[in-house]
Amino acid sequence: MLPSLTSVHKELLDLIKNNKDPNRKTSLFTAMSRVLTHNSIQSMISMILKYLKPTRMQGSGESKGDKKKVMKEYAEIFAVREGHSGLLDVARQTYISLHDAIQLKFLEYENNWKNIDGLKLHNTKTRGHHLSVPIRYIQHLDDKDCIEVVKRKNTVYFTTYELASLNSRKQEVFHECYQFTGEALVHLISELRAHVNIINRIMETIALLDMLHCFAGSVETDNKTFCRPSLHDPHQTTNNGQPENSINPNDTGKTQVEFTDRHETLISIKKGRHPVLSRKNETNEPDSFTPNDTCAMESDSKIQLVFGPNSSGKSTYLKQIALIVILAQSGCLVPAAAAKFKIFHRIHTRMSMEDDMEGNASTFLLECNEISRILSDSSENSLGKRRI
Repeated sequence: MLPSLTSVHKELLDLIKNNKDPNRKTSLFTAMSRVLTHNSIQSMISMILKYLKPTRMQGSGESKGDKKKVMKEYAEIFAVREGHSGLLDVARQTYISLHDAIQLKFLEYENNWKNIDGLKLHNTKTRGHHLSVPIRYIQHLDDKDCIEVVKRKNTVYFTTYELASLNSRKQEVFHECYQFTGEALVHLISELRAHVNIINRIMETIALLDMLHCFAGSVETDNKTFCRPSLHDPHQTTNNGQPENSINPNDTGKTQVEFTDRHETLISIKKGRHPVLSRKNETNEPDSFTPNDTCAMESDSKIQLVFGPNSSGKSTYLKQIALIVILAQSGCLVPAAAAKFKIFHRIHTRMSMEDDMEGNASTFLLECNEISRILSDSSENSLGKRRI
């Protein structure tokens, strides 16, 4: 796992630096590059690799699921390099000895119990190391000093006094190793604490880069239309003091969403689709989702009512508008043929129709309280939707 730390750092830098398109070298990617090439990063990586190391060990005798548990245990207690804690080094050697002793004991049982076929060794979180045989050999276990016998379908699970003793000791040593490993990690964290500011900046940069990558991937893998939305602040004007024309010159369709005054436009969506449901329906019924137009202007259509029978898609339509607005203001292309919005500062919604028996509040009281809160927080730059 740890060798990938430097490789991931290199891949992130290559993703930003090796972009040969000059039109895409924006100030945002330049700032990301500066953060990911900070002088403290290499020193932090060296500090981490000084304490931690990759751990690889193949289990023997266990099933596939049990090998994963063994690998996980080894990765946890052998993550710290030797020499940082003498007690941890001794405890880990004891853990290896006990693990080998359990494997040898299992091989001894296989060689001595010639009349039993299908003997297996398991290692689970609840029981630790234990054995199993097919249920047809259950009568052969009476003279084997077997304990904790459990029947499950066609298999009998059990253990022996010797195996249980080794397993109990191994669990104790594992917890000791876990404790000493935690103490070593505390020392590592205390040294990294001096770089907490750059660590936070790196986390934010990687999160932003991941978000942009998801935006691009979702648009690239969808075979339907996406557009770059037009956002505007209604309080701003053009250089000559006049409102700009918001009609898309590439949009030749004559629909109700074309406006000439962008300062009058609250929401203008042409053939909008739900970002999630339209992709879900694509795998089953490509034409089952019908795109919708949305038109809301400051002067005459600021408040709109959506009517329809049950299960006709009213809630989906309202959620679709809110999701498209969120995607647009996040910097993502939106699932629509054309889209124009004003910049919204808040989105308020009221979709539930439940009561609160514990709070002694009826549905009507809860609705009044939520509507009161929405009205108190709303402004001319808020978007609100409510399902009736």
